[in-house]
Amino acid sequence: MARRGPTGGATPVSLTGPLTVGAGGGALVTGLVFRQPRSFCKAFCPAGALLSVYGRYTPVQLEVRNPSVCERCPTKDCIRNENRFRFDKRSCPSLLRPFHRDASDGCVLCLQCAKVCPYDNMGVGLVSADAPVRKKALLKPYEAAFVMVALGFVAHEVIGEVKWLDSVFHFVPERLATLATAVSFGWLEALWFLVLFPLVVWGAIAGVGYLAGHRTGLRSLLLAAATGAAPVVAVAHLAKAAAKIASWGGFLPLSLRDPQGLHTLERLGDGSLTAPVAMVSLSVLGWVMLAAVLVIAWRAWRWSRQVPAESAMAIRVGLAGTAVLFTSVLTVWALPGL
Repeated sequence: MARRGPTGGATPVSLTGPLTVGAGGGALVTGLVFRQPRSFCKAFCPAGALLSVYGRYTPVQLEVRNPSVCERCPTKDCIRNENRFRFDKRSCPSLLRPFHRDASDGCVLCLQCAKVCPYDNMGVGLVSADAPVRKKALLKPYEAAFVMVALGFVAHEVIGEVKWLDSVFHFVPERLATLATAVSFGWLEALWFLVLFPLVVWGAIAGVGYLAGHRTGLRSLLLAAATGAAPVVAVAHLAKAAAKIASWGGFLPLSLRDPQGLHTLERLGDGSLTAPVAMVSLSVLGWVMLAAVLVIAWRAWRWSRQVPAESAMAIRVGLAGTAVLFTSVLTVWALPGL
């Protein structure tokens, strides 16, 4: 990906390398500091937080088919120590009890439990809204932190689909680049959408929540607000994924004919090949995802009636604030003339 810096030149932006090194280093450090197995995956890994947070709001879950089968199982292969270090069909590497799933339990969906189960009693499928794995409770602190940061990342991604909106969004990092000329624009851009922009949004949400009557402290306010915001952020993230698939899906036939892509790139460069158009227009995706955000926001609003009164208002403020942000962007998708 490339962003246009304040001087007009295209500045490459890639955080994959630093993030990979950071994740590997974090895993090494936490493994040395903490005695609990898989401490990095459980407490620090963003992928684990993503699965825990987004997984709360989908009826498609990893669960047992018949609980009584697990109760009668004499071997409990999915948790046996003897199976832990096998290459495949091993017991749960996250040290969970797959037959007693809980929300935010740290499952990474490796499906080893489904493979090792001798009765084929574990699998992915639809579960009811009252299943333990879909427990209606506030996010844990690390999950709330993930939602707060993810809001900035997802906003950056969905806004980037519209050129003029992307220019407005990058006004701040471009001004920062004129002040800190020794710092790469990519790092300033990352600082903006991963730190500064989320701080602005969550600061505004916290302020509204306080004015609306939340008085049990900033920590509880942000936990509740992030819980309310999570399903909207998840759908907005899905919108970006759908836009990317629609945009790049047309290249699939070309990739099958030219797996390395060198000949295709050469033809695109000399003009002998026209880049495929998007499989679905951004406008159509905008309408579909706008409807999805509104539906999930309505369902989450109904769910907020079931939580304790001291958290309900903050949940609704977080939900409403993120819904306004992302429905505004998706409306621009749907109405390209704006």
